[in-house]
Amino acid sequence: MGLSLFCDDPSAPIPRAVVLELRCDGDHGLFPPESAQFREDGFVSAYAKAMKEGWLDRSLYWLGPCCSGKAQRESEDD
Repeated sequence: MGLSLFCDDPSAPIPRAVVLELRCDGDHGLFPPESAQFREDGFVSAYAKAMKEGWLDRSLYWLGPCCSGKAQRESEDD
Protein backbone atom coordinates (compact mmCIF):
# COMPACT_ATOMS: atom_id res chain seq x y z
CA MET A 1 0.00 0.00 0.00
CA GLY A 2 1.46 3.32 -1.07
CA LEU A 3 0.28 5.57 1.74
CA SER A 4 2.18 7.19 4.62
CA LEU A 5 0.69 9.78 6.97
CA PHE A 6 2.74 11.63 9.55
CA CYS A 7 2.93 14.89 11.47
CA ASP A 8 6.17 16.90 11.65
CA ASP A 9 5.13 18.58 14.93
CA PRO A 10 2.77 16.48 17.09
CA SER A 11 2.68 19.25 19.72
CA ALA A 12 1.17 21.77 17.26
CA PRO A 13 -2.40 22.96 17.88
CA ILE A 14 -5.28 21.14 16.18
CA PRO A 15 -5.82 21.01 13.24
CA ARG A 16 -2.24 19.84 12.90
CA ALA A 17 -0.28 20.11 9.70
CA VAL A 18 0.14 16.58 8.36
CA VAL A 19 2.07 15.10 5.49
CA LEU A 20 0.27 12.62 3.26
CA GLU A 21 2.82 10.73 1.18
CA LEU A 22 1.53 8.61 -1.70
CA ARG A 23 3.31 6.13 -3.97
CA CYS A 24 1.62 4.81 -7.10
CA ASP A 25 0.82 1.08 -6.88
CA GLY A 26 0.32 0.78 -10.65
CA ASP A 27 2.46 -1.32 -12.98
CA HIS A 28 5.57 0.68 -13.87
CA GLY A 29 7.78 -2.13 -15.13
CA LEU A 30 11.42 -1.25 -14.52
CA PHE A 31 10.69 2.41 -13.79
CA PRO A 32 10.26 3.69 -10.22
CA PRO A 33 6.67 4.45 -9.19
CA GLU A 34 5.48 8.05 -9.04
CA SER A 35 5.30 9.56 -5.55
CA ALA A 36 4.06 12.83 -4.07
CA GLN A 37 3.73 14.57 -0.72
CA PHE A 38 0.80 16.75 0.30
CA ARG A 39 1.28 19.06 3.32
CA GLU A 40 -2.02 20.40 4.61
CA ASP A 41 -3.89 21.07 7.85
CA GLY A 42 -5.47 17.69 8.55
CA PHE A 43 -5.88 14.47 6.57
CA VAL A 44 -9.11 15.54 4.85
CA SER A 45 -7.46 18.59 3.26
CA ALA A 46 -4.41 16.60 2.16
CA TYR A 47 -6.64 13.84 0.71
CA ALA A 48 -8.75 16.39 -1.20
CA LYS A 49 -5.63 18.00 -2.68
CA ALA A 50 -4.30 14.59 -3.78
CA MET A 51 -7.60 13.73 -5.48
CA LYS A 52 -7.64 17.10 -7.24
CA GLU A 53 -4.12 16.46 -8.56
CA GLY A 54 -5.14 13.18 -10.18
CA TRP A 55 -4.55 10.51 -7.53
CA LEU A 56 -7.09 7.70 -7.22
CA ASP A 57 -7.90 5.83 -3.99
CA ARG A 58 -8.91 2.22 -4.59
CA SER A 59 -9.14 1.22 -0.89
CA LEU A 60 -6.32 -1.33 -1.03
CA TYR A 61 -4.05 0.54 -3.43
CA TRP A 62 -3.33 4.02 -4.80
CA LEU A 63 -2.92 5.07 -8.41
CA GLY A 64 -1.04 8.22 -9.34
CA PRO A 65 -1.99 10.50 -12.23
CA CYS A 66 0.27 8.35 -14.40
CA CYS A 67 -1.99 5.29 -13.96
CA SER A 68 -5.37 6.64 -12.81
CA GLY A 69 -6.41 8.17 -16.13
CA LYS A 70 -7.74 11.22 -14.26
CA ALA A 71 -5.09 13.57 -15.63
CA GLN A 72 -5.96 12.75 -19.24
CA ARG A 73 -9.71 13.22 -18.68
CA GLU A 74 -9.25 16.57 -16.92
CA SER A 75 -7.00 17.92 -19.68
CA GLU A 76 -9.51 16.81 -22.35
CA ASP A 77 -12.29 18.71 -20.57
CA ASP A 78 -10.34 22.01 -20.70
